[in-house]
This record gives sequence, structure tokens and C-alpha cells, in this order.
Amino acid sequence: MLRFSQGRRVAFPILLLCLFLTVLFWRYTAYNTAREARRKFQDAVDASHQLIKSRLDLCLNALYGYQGLFAASQTVTRQEFAAYSKGIDLRQNYPGLSSVSFVERVPADRKAEFLQRVRTDTSVNPEGFGQFSIYPVGSREEYWVVNYIEPFQGHEEAHGFDFSTEPVRRAALEKAWQTGKPTATGRISLLTGTGNRAGFLVFLPVFPPESPDLPLEERRQQLKGFIVGEFHVLELFRELSSRPHFAPRVDFEIFDGQGLTDQHLLYDHRKGQRTWVPDYRPRFSQQRTLAVADQQWRLSFAAMPGFGLTEAKEGLPILVLCAGIVFSFLLFGIVYSLSSSRIRSMSLAERMTREFKESEERYRLMAENSTDMISRHTPTGIYLYASPASKNLTAYEPQELTGHAMQEFIHPQDLPKVETVMSAASGEDVFTIRYRVRRKDGGMLWVETTCRRVRDPQTKAVREIIAVSRDISDRQKTEKELARLAAFPEENPNPVIELDEEGAISYLNQAAKSQFPKLLDQGLRHPILEGVVLAAAELEKGERRSLEREVQVGESVFEELISLVPESRSIRIYALDVTHRKRFERQRQEQARQLEKTNKELVHQQKIMQQLLADLQSSKSQLEASNKKLAELLSVKDEFVAKVSHELRTPLTAIKEGVRLLLDSALGPVNEEQVDFLKTIEESIDRLAELINNLLDLSKLQAGRLRLVRQKVSIQELIESTIRSYRMIAGSRRLTVECGVVPAVFADPNRILQVLGNLFSNAIKFTGERGNIVFSVDVRDGQVAVSVKDDGPGISEEDLKKLFQKFSQVGDAASQTRGTGLGLALCKELVELHGGSIGVTSELGTGTVFTFTLPIYTSEMALEKSFEQLVESAGRAENEVVALIVVDLAQFTGPLAAAKEWDPATCAQKVVDLARSHLKRNDVVMEIGSHSGVVLLSAQSAGIASVAQRLKKLLAEWLMSTASLKMLPDIRIGTAVYPEDGLDVMTLLAKANSALQAASGKHA
Repeated sequence: MLRFSQGRRVAFPILLLCLFLTVLFWRYTAYNTAREARRKFQDAVDASHQLIKSRLDLCLNALYGYQGLFAASQTVTRQEFAAYSKGIDLRQNYPGLSSVSFVERVPADRKAEFLQRVRTDTSVNPEGFGQFSIYPVGSREEYWVVNYIEPFQGHEEAHGFDFSTEPVRRAALEKAWQTGKPTATGRISLLTGTGNRAGFLVFLPVFPPESPDLPLEERRQQLKGFIVGEFHVLELFRELSSRPHFAPRVDFEIFDGQGLTDQHLLYDHRKGQRTWVPDYRPRFSQQRTLAVADQQWRLSFAAMPGFGLTEAKEGLPILVLCAGIVFSFLLFGIVYSLSSSRIRSMSLAERMTREFKESEERYRLMAENSTDMISRHTPTGIYLYASPASKNLTAYEPQELTGHAMQEFIHPQDLPKVETVMSAASGEDVFTIRYRVRRKDGGMLWVETTCRRVRDPQTKAVREIIAVSRDISDRQKTEKELARLAAFPEENPNPVIELDEEGAISYLNQAAKSQFPKLLDQGLRHPILEGVVLAAAELEKGERRSLEREVQVGESVFEELISLVPESRSIRIYALDVTHRKRFERQRQEQARQLEKTNKELVHQQKIMQQLLADLQSSKSQLEASNKKLAELLSVKDEFVAKVSHELRTPLTAIKEGVRLLLDSALGPVNEEQVDFLKTIEESIDRLAELINNLLDLSKLQAGRLRLVRQKVSIQELIESTIRSYRMIAGSRRLTVECGVVPAVFADPNRILQVLGNLFSNAIKFTGERGNIVFSVDVRDGQVAVSVKDDGPGISEEDLKKLFQKFSQVGDAASQTRGTGLGLALCKELVELHGGSIGVTSELGTGTVFTFTLPIYTSEMALEKSFEQLVESAGRAENEVVALIVVDLAQFTGPLAAAKEWDPATCAQKVVDLARSHLKRNDVVMEIGSHSGVVLLSAQSAGIASVAQRLKKLLAEWLMSTASLKMLPDIRIGTAVYPEDGLDVMTLLAKANSALQAASGKHA
């Protein structure tokens, strides 16, 4: 029993000490393993961040190239823009840059010129862009329109888009021209493409060279437009993330700087590929910022499951722990067996006592003489003891440290980390930390401290902390530099090759392996290595340590830097693919030659243009003189026609009345022969009166003085009225009307009756007594089409060409009834004045069909057209304005329906007809919807109020008499006047409706 007790007292402390050392080394190994994994994560993040930045800088440089193209020429054509884009090969060389477009500034007064220029541009597309238009539609002071875009295929729907209509794009382009720098939008949905269309745009302003020195407003006027790069984020980063050395086993997301939410997410590196569980917390994570064309991005990196070192290194801490435990128990067994005898136990105890004293002495000597500072602290970090080495490490004497907390001497940036480790809840007894300390002389020093917590055997509470601190400033700097140098060749995106002193390949980075797959097989026979050994030999003889040369490898050109590494007597080769740069340089030289040739041609053309302008100016002066003379002649002609018409109508009226008296036997009896003669005279008088009226109407049309009084008209009713008027003349001819339900038209009924009468009378003239005349009405291409068909002899193709000419008559003169030759010309002018068209189809022997079209009535169109005509008429008279009066038709519906049993539509039409009958012919009265009627009139500005009052009184009296009301009602109307209340009819209508509602509220 005594032997067992003595053996236990010796063996178990040894076991605990070994286990403590095992745990200490296990934690140290685990810490170093985690530190190495964190360094690899940091290196992966740095490489990914730099690669993303390089790709974006490359794409921005492409946009600067387009800006240089515009700076080198006064005008860049669509063909030059397309040729430049093809030269730099956007799709191949700049993945993610979906398209590059030129957004042109188009002032409103140059919109029509711009549309004509684009539609007729056949430099790239032989068919031009006939359907080109600016969208969204609408009137604006200026437009920012996509004019050129490359590649065009796949981006057609962006052609013509106005960027000023979309707030995000407009804000970016406004900022770009004000700063003169590239400006990016946030995350937007692109106009083109399919699937995920998330992306962003970069705007680069295009100014003339002198514009930066101008004031801001003048510089805006000089702005040609913008080079706009469209970036598709999925394409931009998908190609990057596919590279083998790009962020291995690291997940990253890119946000547009507004926040870490799905709304601002630009790109997710591992979307759809994550294999970890939803609640997985990454081992390492980090966020970075990246400036992209004045826009801040946020990059979020996170380590994926499995990130870190090799399996062997990852398992090293567990191996150390297991080996230490096994060794501890083996040592425990040996010590326990050796302690079985009392003598050996006593001897061992005495020896251990001596060794302990010696160890304590050695510890004191070691602490006093060690170059590392050894210190003891309270659990809160207050110094209990510091070895003399503190003088060398911190410049403080040991007694100056005693009683002070170690936190007082730690760099503020490292203090949170140190406090966290020292107060860790995990209770690890041995830990190592790196931090910076503030020396007494004010300097900063990197220190590595290994700490051990000494616990109470009973309570396990920490009694004190023993720390060993050493200066690692040089080692910190060296490790950082070695890590940077070690990572450089492998992460370099360009090939790096190293040959040993025998000329054999000793190292290839990943880029060299991927770009030169046959390099290991061919060795020094590979083009990239031909002559390298001879070049290195020349370097050894001279003073130079490196040389540069160009090498052709297939179709690619590489710039090669050959250098010697004396330490290892090796040759290192750095290769850079400059194929695209060389090609671009050749293209630039060719473009420069072409540009010089073009400039010479332009100078020659400019001289020719100046001569043409001089000739044009001379011709313009002559033309103005001719126009002035022609205007005088037209004025004399109009005056002559008006006077002749007046002078001829008076005697014709007297002659016609005399002939009518003779035919009625009012002046005495006449025989049959005299009656026939008198009827011939009467017909001639009618033809002469028709000729005079047609001449007068044509004169007014050509002078622009004929005013239409248009309104909502039923074309069926006009046809029926025409048939009634010509029924007697039609005789026994069969008349047919083919008309379904067609909408009303917006026309002057008197003028349309004139057109129908001319066409009907022509059909009667050229149709036999038993002939057929057919009227048909239908809707074609959004207009009402009216046709008049006869089965007469028809018209030849040659005569059809001159049918609508003035004083032109066609057909067989022997069988044709004579006419004035002005009727069809007048019909054409009247129909086209209405906004319609007229045409004819005919075949000899089968008959003729005349067809004309009229616009379908809509209240908006009627209101706008009537307003424009009244404004034009009012502009000729002094102090005359246009007024818009709105009448609330709902005021009449109830009383009239009760008194006359009328439906609401009939009530509204009665009110409109009443107002129209009491106003001037040129005034317009119409119904807008089913709730209000509108009156448009032109009058002196002082008389508008009296007209409105008179209209109110008229409507009130009529309502009282029709509905048998006993008391004069208060009719509510609203009035607006042009231009005081608005410059367009819709603004006036809104103003008048507001006044009407205000009146209704006051009345209520």
C-alpha cells in the first residue's frame, strides 16, 4: 500500500505535466495551422480583388479608346464606329462589355433632321433604318438617343432609346457631363438580352478638345454625346471566375454599394453551387470596396467548406494531440513502475528535490539572463514581475512595469484582439498572440507573447499568467515579404518559366501551363525558349542582368523578359501576350493613314462646299426676288378672280331669273322650240355659275384662306342628303347604298356634300339611263372610306394620270356631257384639306370607282384640330383670343329626361345643337365623353365673359321652357382663355374643368 501511494505521488504529476505539454503543443500547432489557412484566404481575396479591378480597368480603357476616336475627328460616322468596334473585337477581348453605344444629344428643334439622317443612313445597312424612331414617344426639350451601337445584332431594341426618360440613366449622364469623368449607374435591368439582365452602364462624355475650359452651361451646349458601355455582370464575372487560380474554394458576392441585400446584388460567384447547409458559418470572411467609374462596389468574400491546407497539415494538430497522450501514458507507466520500491522512491524524491532547486535556480538565471522578456501577471493583465529583458524590449525598467496593466503599453488597434484572447471563455491555458507595444521612447515594436494560465488546483480559478515575450519585428516584415514573393509567380496571370543551370525546365506557373501545353514536351525547341540559353550566356559576359525580346508563338506575339538569378544560377523568363496590342497598334497606324487621307479629302470637299454655298447664296437671292414677284402676281390673280367672280355672278343671276320668267310664260307665251332654246341657255348659265364657284374655291384653297367648319358628321346622312338632292337628275338610274355600322367622321358637312355632289353628278353623266350607281362605306386603315361606283364606259389608263388636273376632261368627247374640268381637282383639294385621300380605279367597258377617305371622329382629335384652326385665325386679328367653355351636361339629363322621355345621349345632343345654332359659324361646339360639352370660340378678349353669360342664360331659358320648370335654373359652366390660362387645348380643358368643379362646389 505504501509502495502504491509513493508511486502515485510521483507518477501522476509526471502524467499531468506531460498532458499539459501535449495540450500546449496541440494548441500551438492548431494556431499555426489556422494562421496559415487565414493567410491563404487573404492571398486568395487579394488576387480575386486585383483580377476584378484589372478586368474593369481593361473595359474602361476600351471606352477611353472610343472617346479618343471621337476626339480625333469632327464627325465619326456609323461606318467608322462599326469598323473601330470590329477592330478591337469587343466580344473576344472584353468579355462582359456587352455593347458600346454612342448616345447623341438631340435638341427638340433638330429632332426631325436627326430622324431623317438616321433613317437614310445606308453606310452600314444598305436598306437604312427606315423604321427608326425615338422612344418612349413624347415631346421633350432635348433627347439623349442611342444612335450608334455595336455589336448591333442582338441589341436592336436599344437603338433609338432616349436615356433622359429613365431616372437612373439620366442621373448618371448628368453627373458625367458635369464632372467630365466616367460615371457608372447602380444595378439596373438592361434593355437587351434574355434571362438574367442585371448589369450596369458607364457613361463617358464626348466634348470637343477646347470644351473643358468653357463655363459649365456653355460646355453642355458643346457636348456631342456619350460613349456608353453596357456591362452584363453575369458575363463579366463568369469568365473571370472560371480561371483555375481565381479565388479557389472562396465564395464571393458583389453589391452595388447601396447595401448587402438581394435588391443591390450584382453577382453571386457560387449561386446554385453551394453545398454547405443553410446555417453554415464561413471559417473566414472579409469585405472589400472597389471604385468603379465613380461608383462604390462592395465585395463580400467567404471561405467555403473545405477551404484551408492539405489534409495532412489539417490533421497535424490532432496527430500531435494523440501522440502526446500516448507518450504521456507510456511515461506514466514507466515512472509508476520505477517508483514501486521505497528506496528508489526516496532516491528519486531527493534527486527531484535537488533538480527542482536547480531548476528553480536555472529558471531564475534564465529569467535574469534571457533575451526574451519573462513576466508574471494577474488574470486581468497587471504586471507582478518582469525580467531585466524588459529594458531591451520596451525601454522600461522592470520596476517601472510592476503594478501597471500590460494593456497600457499595447497599440490601440491591437488592444481589442489581445483583450479578447486573454479573457476567452474557452479557458485555454496556453496561447500565443502577436501585437504591437509602445516603447518608452515612443516607438512601436511587434511582439509575440506565449502565455500560460496558472490555475488553483482546487478551484481551477486562474491565479496568474506567465508570459514570454520576444521581438518579432524583423520576422514579421520578412514573413510578409516572403509570402508576397512566394505568391507572385503562381498568381501572375502571365506565363513565368524558370530553367536550371543545365537548361532544363525547373518551374512553370499555371499561366505558362495553360498557354503553352506542349512546352514540357518540346523543351528548348519550343518557340518561347528558342535562344534563351544563348541569351543568358551573353548576359553573364556583360553588365546587364536582363534583356527583352519579341517571340512569335503561332499567331500570338509575346514580349519576353529574360533575367538571371545568381543565387541559384537559374534563368527566369517572364512572358507577356501583346498580340492584341500589336494588332491594335497596326490598326491605329492604318487608321491614322486613313484619317490623314480623309482629312485631305475633307479639305478638298470643304473648298468645293464653300463654292457651292456661294453659288447657293446667289441662287437664294435670285429665288427670293422671284418669290416676291410671284407673290405679287398671286395677289393680283386672287384679286382678279374675286372681282371677276363678283362681277359675273350679278349679271348671271339677272339672266337666270329672266330665262326662268320666260320659261314660266310670265312675259307671254313661248312655243316648244323657244322652250328648248331657253332650257339650253339655263343649263349653260348653271355650268358657268358652277365654274365661277369652283374657281373661287380653288383660289381660296391655294391661297390657304379656305376655312373648314368641321364637326362630328354621319357619312350615311350626307350620302342620303346627296341622293335626295340629285334624285330628279338621276332619273331612272338605279341607286344603291351599301353601308354597315361605321363611325362618324370629323369633317365640314357642306364641303363633303360638295365632294359627294361632284362625284355623284359625274357618275350620272357617264352612266346610261338604265345604269347602276352604287355608294359604299367601310373602314380602311383607321379611316372611313366612301366609294361611288358606276357602270359607265370607264377611263383609259392614260386618261387616269391627268384625271385630277384642273381644266382636264377625259373620255370620248362625242359621247361625254360637257363639264367645267374643275370638279375633281376641287374634290382632291377638299379631301386632302380634311386629312384624307382620294383615288380612282377604272377599266374600259366595266365602269369607274372613285374612293375618298376621311378621319374617324374622336373628341380629342376634334378638339385639337379645331383649337389649332381657331388659334391660327385669331392670330390675324388684333386683340382676338380663343376661349374654351365647358358645360356640365349632367345638369340637363334629369329634367329633360323627365319632361321629354329622352335618353342621356339625346339630352346631350340637344344641348350641343342648341349652343351651335346660337353661335357664329366658325365657333366649334362638341360633346366630350358623356359628361360635358365644349365650346371653342374666337372673340375680342373683352367679350369672352359676355359670351359665357349669354350662353348660360340661353341654356337656362331653354331648359326651363323645355322641361316646364317654374324657376330659372343656375347653369354651371367653366371658362379658360388662350394664352393666359394655357398654351395647348388639353391644358385649357383641365383649367376650365377645374373652374366648373369650383362653381359646382360653390353652388352646392
